[in-house]
Amino acid sequence: MNGYERIKKELAGENQGYRPVMMHNFQQCIKERGITFGQFRDDPALAAETFIRNAEKYDLDAVLIDFDTATLAGACGCLAAYPEDKAAVTIQPALTDGFNDMEKLAAVNIESSIHVQNWLETSRIVSDYFGNSKYIRCNCDQAAFSLASMLYGSEQLMEELMDEDVEEDVHRLIELSENVTKQFIRLAAQTGAHCVSNGDSVAGPAMISPEMYRRFAWASEQRIAEEAHRCGVDYGLHICGDATKILEDIKKLDLDIMELDYKTDTVKAASIFGKKITVSGTLDPSDVLLLGSEEKIRQKTIGLLDDFRDTGKLIVCSGCAVSPDTPESHIRTVIDTVRDYR
Repeated sequence: MNGYERIKKELAGENQGYRPVMMHNFQQCIKERGITFGQFRDDPALAAETFIRNAEKYDLDAVLIDFDTATLAGACGCLAAYPEDKAAVTIQPALTDGFNDMEKLAAVNIESSIHVQNWLETSRIVSDYFGNSKYIRCNCDQAAFSLASMLYGSEQLMEELMDEDVEEDVHRLIELSENVTKQFIRLAAQTGAHCVSNGDSVAGPAMISPEMYRRFAWASEQRIAEEAHRCGVDYGLHICGDATKILEDIKKLDLDIMELDYKTDTVKAASIFGKKITVSGTLDPSDVLLLGSEEKIRQKTIGLLDDFRDTGKLIVCSGCAVSPDTPESHIRTVIDTVRDYR
């Protein structure tokens, strides 16, 4: 059974020997390849080769294609920095005049962004190379609520959420951001990837209350998931931090994969999601994968597998992006532990 088959069986809730392994490790891929972030983001052939080499080196079941968290925001007019030695970041919101500026988002066409095009071409090359031998997940940057916070300014948007007088404006901003995210979903679905995904970290309990999540973020996440399924691909979502308080809400989303961070209660996640949603995660990329001893990594991996032994569906993965300095032996320890687990 190959990686693609193993993950598709896991998504279907079928017992297939051992759990599949995926890593959110584009930064580690870059460092292992010995190239710069600038070379990686500017050369799709090189970026694709970097992902391919890493997936074959570790015999991963899946390839998770990711570049940064600034590409969509940059395509919408945010001022972004593209340093040679690290991932791109936004440094100034696009909507400098607040809600008065937001209707200009309706005219955004992300296909004009070279960074979007490079991301898509990388996914196309990797998908063509592996076909249906490995599961290809093309991350599509930010979901609507998180993108809206970048376009408007995170602190400023958090303040607006408290003001009932501008609630209609907030929903309009999220709707326009959602339309941008859907553009990426539709384009990525045409590259041959089996799954598309988004991050919506700002929508998690670390930033807003569960009530605000339901009021402002949940509906856009659902509509984006529906868009992915209309395009014929699986859909995954990532929320950073402890998402335990909103697991019941997440269960109602039409998700195939939910990438959860290490702070989330995995026992509750397995119980609540059951056979409906497959969890991807939840190994701590810092304290465990980067800094932990191999015995600690082994025990944390076993603990995760134990939590899902009798209930729930699981793709073993880092709970968030892996550090570029994560040792090769630490990744191999996770993989060996998963495949030896009985």
